[in-house]
Amino acid sequence: MDRLLLERVATHTFIQRNLNEEIPEYNIEPKQYTNIFEAFVDVRNAHKILQAIRFLEQKRRKIGSLLDDVKVGYFVRGLPQFRSYLDEHKRNYLKRSLDFFQPTLCRRGARKKEQSQYRLLEVSGRVLSECVNKRNKQVTHKIREQLRRYLKPGVVFVTRHKYALTNLFLPGFWPHAAIYVGSEGERNALGIKQAIERVIVHEGKSYNFDFDFFRSDRLVCTELAYRAYDEIEDIKIDLKERAGRPTLSAEDLCDLAIYSNMFDAVAIFGVKGTNGLETNKQDVVKFLKNSYLQNN
Repeated sequence: MDRLLLERVATHTFIQRNLNEEIPEYNIEPKQYTNIFEAFVDVRNAHKILQAIRFLEQKRRKIGSLLDDVKVGYFVRGLPQFRSYLDEHKRNYLKRSLDFFQPTLCRRGARKKEQSQYRLLEVSGRVLSECVNKRNKQVTHKIREQLRRYLKPGVVFVTRHKYALTNLFLPGFWPHAAIYVGSEGERNALGIKQAIERVIVHEGKSYNFDFDFFRSDRLVCTELAYRAYDEIEDIKIDLKERAGRPTLSAEDLCDLAIYSNMFDAVAIFGVKGTNGLETNKQDVVKFLKNSYLQNN
C-alpha cells in the first residue's frame, strides 16, 4: 500500500502537500505523507523486509507445505502476490531515499527563509509603529463602540493600516482581512454557524508566505474567509490568478459584497469622504468603490 501511494498516487507535489495537511475534524494528523515516506525508506524497516525475504527463500519448501493449512493456508497462497510488492534491490532503495531526503532538506531551508522573513517584517512593523504619532489614532473608543453593534460571529473585516509595510506588497487599497468569531456565548446564542467551525480549526497556524491556497497547514488572512465560506449554501468564491498562483485578495471580498449577494457591505470607516462610521448601505457601497481609486 505504501508503494502504491508513493509511486502511483502521490507523484506530484500538489498531492503530497495535501496528504500532509492536518484535518482535525476528521482526526487526521499532519504530515501523513511524510511519515509514510520516512517509514518506507527507514533503514531498520528495510532491513526487516530483507530478512523476511531471505527467510522465505530459506524456508520455501516448508512454508509451501502449509498451502492447505486451515489457519495460515490463505496467507501462504497469497505470498507470491505479496512478494511482488516488495523490492529488495539496493539501487532502488538508495534512489527512494534520495527522493525523500532531498525535498526534506529543501523544505527545511524554505522554512528557515520564511521564519527570517516573518521576523524581519515583525521587527520592522514594531519599529515603525513606535515612530507613528500615537495621539492621532483614527479608531477611537467611540468608533469601536459603534462597531460593536454590528458585530456577530462570522462578520468579515477588510482593513488597511496606513503605515504597514505589507501595503507595498499586497494588491489593492484594502490588503488585509479578518473574521470575527465572537465569544462562546454569542456563538451559542446563534447556534454556531458551520463557517465558524471551519475557521476555528485553523487557529494557531503559521503565515503562508508562498500564498498557496491549496495547503492548509499555513494560511494567509484572506484564506480564512475563503476556507470558511466557500461552498457553504449558495456561496462559491472563485480564486483569481496572481503571480502564477490562484489567490483571493481582500478587495475580491469587497467585490463579492458590492457585485453579488454572497456578502453584505455593512459599514465603512476611515476613507476619504466618510464622516465617522458610515452604515447606510448605499453610502457604504459608494465609499467602498471610491476607496479603490485611492490606490492609484
